[in-house]
Amino acid sequence: MKRLLTYCLTVLCCAVWMLEGAGVARAAEQSLVPVTLAPFLATMPGAADGQELLSGDVQLAVYQKIKNQLLRMQGNGELPFQLVLQDSTGSDHSFANDFSLELMPIVTLDRAFDVHARAQGVDYYASTVVSGLNLALVSRTTMVSESEDVMAADGKKSMRLLSILPMGARTLEPKQSIGQPVSIETKRAIYEDITEQAIATQMVFRAKVEDFHKFVEKALKPGGNSDNTFRTYQVTGVTFRSPRAKNEIFPGEKGQKLQQLLASVYTAAFQQAHNQVVLPSVFGNDALDQNINRMRINTPLGEQELSWEQPTNKITLDVYGVNDGVMDPGKAATEHHMYKAWLTQQEIDANGQAAAPAEPLTKHLILIDVPEADKALSEQDRLAKKQQTEYYAFTSLFYDLSNELAQQKRKK
Repeated sequence: MKRLLTYCLTVLCCAVWMLEGAGVARAAEQSLVPVTLAPFLATMPGAADGQELLSGDVQLAVYQKIKNQLLRMQGNGELPFQLVLQDSTGSDHSFANDFSLELMPIVTLDRAFDVHARAQGVDYYASTVVSGLNLALVSRTTMVSESEDVMAADGKKSMRLLSILPMGARTLEPKQSIGQPVSIETKRAIYEDITEQAIATQMVFRAKVEDFHKFVEKALKPGGNSDNTFRTYQVTGVTFRSPRAKNEIFPGEKGQKLQQLLASVYTAAFQQAHNQVVLPSVFGNDALDQNINRMRINTPLGEQELSWEQPTNKITLDVYGVNDGVMDPGKAATEHHMYKAWLTQQEIDANGQAAAPAEPLTKHLILIDVPEADKALSEQDRLAKKQQTEYYAFTSLFYDLSNELAQQKRKK
């Protein structure tokens, strides 16, 4: 009888344990916030820069790589949310209070920086390809203020952007060509390759399930993060302290491209180094009011708009200085030309307190010149070569500086 009673109690305890375990498993599964992957790859206006790196085939390939990586991560339990693929009916999957959450891939950079030089009657070309990509967590049906939904210019409701996971990459060495420019097909292949590498190595979600749930729940409430419960970071400006950089090397449109490049690179490196909530830079975008920013994106469904509150912490990058010169003039058939650049940053916190500007970070690059070959060039060709070389050298330097500056240890 005792044995029978012991056996029954053991079976009962096991059954209870199994039921409790199943309940915990279901609770854990239910606690995952459902997030739908957008069925397209969005782009920012002007992202392709006329290079057409994002052809239809490349767009599909990049989107498929993102989708496959997310599915792999979900299978390995590496996502703090439940990834949902949009079904054929296009139905939305919702969080509490009918809030629809979506993960939207947005291309921020698909650009080739090209250099052309002519020496002894031969044309030399080089192309550096840069890729930038954001995974934006957005809500299509939520308010961003206490009183009303923010409306886009076309009268449609603006989507709410909660945060981004930025990624970026560039070719380590320029692709070179003699006699003819680097073909657009080659640039596209390079862009697809470095973007795939960025997706494989940089698509990392470090938030725990419970932290992600709390963040979303807080962010989706009317007023959002207006009480600064959590910190958000955004590059809100890239300034030119150096007159030479602004007026000679990066005038006009070149300066705008550099601003976009540095902000994108810094944002990706900052998020990866410090695991903070980051927001996209807002160059060329209009503010709705003091508290809200907006950004237009291109999608297969037409132009759409994202909006979000001002960040708690605003970061300004400053192109502090540039310089260059020949290291060993006239001493050999070749000359070593050094290019040097300085970049700094300043941060304003949630209380409006500006930290002291960081000490300028500096970096140099040495390129080899052949003075004898340059003598055969016309004055126009010599000037064009000088401008192209400076543009390439200083763009490369500032790219690296923005990446390194973002990774510096932060003062608490």
